[in-house]
Amino acid sequence: MGVIYKLRDEVKEFIIGEKKANPHLSCRGLEEHVVERFQIKVSKSSINALIKEAGLSAPVGRRAKKKRARIAMPALPMLLENKLPQPGPESQPEPEPQPEPAVAPPKEEIIPDSHKIEEEQIKKEAELIRLIEEEKTKQEEFIKARSEEERKKQEMEEERIRQEEERERQEAELKAKEEMEAARKKEEAAALRLEREKWERLAREEEERRVKEPKAAELFPEINSSGLALLDAADYLLGASSKISDSIQRSLNLEDNTVIIKIKNLLYSSLLSLEKQNSLERFPGIDIQAEALNVINASFQDVRCAKLLFSDNTTAYLDGQLYSVWSTQHIPYDFSNPLYNLKKLLNRYFYEDSPLVIFNAPGYDIPSPEFIRLLLSLDSSYSNIARIILYGNKLEEIGDFTLPAAKKHSFIFGLWPWQFKEYRKVNKIGEFRQLHIEEVRGDFYIADIDMAIAHPSFKEKVTLRGAVLKPGINEKAKLVILTNMPSELISAEGLALKYLQHWPNPEDAFEDYNRKIELFTYTANSQRFFSHKTILPPTEGPKDLATLLTNYLKAMDSYIKWHFLPSGYEESDFTMIKEKFYDLRAINLEKGEGWQRLIFKIPEGYPCLKDLKYIFKRLNEKGISGIDGTRFYFAIS
Repeated sequence: MGVIYKLRDEVKEFIIGEKKANPHLSCRGLEEHVVERFQIKVSKSSINALIKEAGLSAPVGRRAKKKRARIAMPALPMLLENKLPQPGPESQPEPEPQPEPAVAPPKEEIIPDSHKIEEEQIKKEAELIRLIEEEKTKQEEFIKARSEEERKKQEMEEERIRQEEERERQEAELKAKEEMEAARKKEEAAALRLEREKWERLAREEEERRVKEPKAAELFPEINSSGLALLDAADYLLGASSKISDSIQRSLNLEDNTVIIKIKNLLYSSLLSLEKQNSLERFPGIDIQAEALNVINASFQDVRCAKLLFSDNTTAYLDGQLYSVWSTQHIPYDFSNPLYNLKKLLNRYFYEDSPLVIFNAPGYDIPSPEFIRLLLSLDSSYSNIARIILYGNKLEEIGDFTLPAAKKHSFIFGLWPWQFKEYRKVNKIGEFRQLHIEEVRGDFYIADIDMAIAHPSFKEKVTLRGAVLKPGINEKAKLVILTNMPSELISAEGLALKYLQHWPNPEDAFEDYNRKIELFTYTANSQRFFSHKTILPPTEGPKDLATLLTNYLKAMDSYIKWHFLPSGYEESDFTMIKEKFYDLRAINLEKGEGWQRLIFKIPEGYPCLKDLKYIFKRLNEKGISGIDGTRFYFAIS
């Protein structure tokens, strides 16, 4: 049934008529009659209001008692009215009419239809679903909170376990490190012992060899000639005589020094006033002229620089004479070195475990990265040297070395007091004490020093030990000599001797070094370098060995003018050079353990004294040695 918002007139008339016909009929009864008649539902309040409006309500003050029994039986008054006899007027007084209480007009009750009921039902279901979802969300949040709490507890437990494991790992690492350090120290001690034994064995072998071999005086009775000294120094660097001698010795299966003596006597016959003899008479049955010519031509090959290739693909350069470390190939020609001599040095340093001796560290305010990389590499704590490539004066590749497996190499270098002030740290310096080195005629004050050198590009510092040298106890330090060799292997005094054997006049050498760099800087494009090709005959030269050696002597004279004499003598002829520098006589020969000093007398009024001093200083830097290994020094009386 639909909702009725207003009673129709016929419904109103029916209700009033029913009430008039049966005054005792209650609103509930009338409601039932309306439903039965019209099939609509009218509220009791609406019926009551309609009865009051029609004046059919009971009078005020006589409100019927609300008894459930009477309310439940609305038809009883109708039965009494119809079946009981009516009293007569004389037997029963007429009741007084009672005024009906005023009632509100009947209102038709709003009855919802099916569409509204469905909407309400949908709303209730939606509300129920929302409440269920809220409850579900609360349950999920609770479960999530519990899970988060459990997760945090688990993380805390895992962190505790991790910290415990980390502590155990650190303890194990510390223990392993201590064990490794102990093992390393043990290995170092064993290596140090083996190194000491090796040096002692080499010293014994050297002494035995010196005893067995002829002395220098026996080889060259006229060694007091300054010309012989200069030319033999050049031959020592070039190595042609030694190579020719080796070839003859292999052919004749000889093991003594007689061949090299004959070669040198033939080479210097014009200076020693010896009679020239045909090479075939000296070496019957041996035809070595072609090989000798090839050896002589090859001996004048100069090395301008050596390129060091590190295992991390970085590079550094050494000049041929090992003055310093460079970042470029473009090095002054004056620092080149014959291929034969440089190979001897590199073999000695990288294969025979002798220390690499470099004149000075490069740079002024800050060390170069190439220098630091080289020091770290030689000390085996950084990228090792994998290969060395040699370049000629035209920067053409002329040879290479592939170094053995990574190993620690010893090195020595000089450091000036004004270098790297912001990037060096002196950890310790000892007391100064007197030192005399007869080999270089030097008197010094020396002190031990420990120093660390750093570079902004490297995390590691290079920690070194060494010696500080100064000329007087109250004077400032002149030079610091540093190495990575332990004090057990070499003392500060031994370190100073080793360095000064290579560079006996360091301050003068530094002036010459700077002068040559400055000259090359301004004249690099026009500067020339030495070439022997205009002096020696072509490959198909003379068949006579004596003539071939005479040509070699002339080429050595030219080499001396380019490399030992001051600038300006390059084009001078042999006669002039012989007159000025080759005819001086040695008046004294000083000897020491493994060295000799030739002292030359200078004639009164000698005009070339300054140039001769320059020559001897450069010769003393070359490490010139005789056949028996004796080191030669040159001095002026």
